[in-house]
Amino acid sequence: MTNVEEIKDRVADDGVDFIYAMFVEMHGKPCAKLVPCRRSTPS
Repeated sequence: MTNVEEIKDRVADDGVDFIYAMFVEMHGKPCAKLVPCRRSTPS
């Protein structure tokens, strides 16, 4: 099984900006969200 650090490294190496997270809510409705992978550094 892949651990979190390996996934973070792969995302960074591939230059991924967003992950498309899909799930089913409690009532069976399919939902999805774009989750940002990188955070900008504070100014």
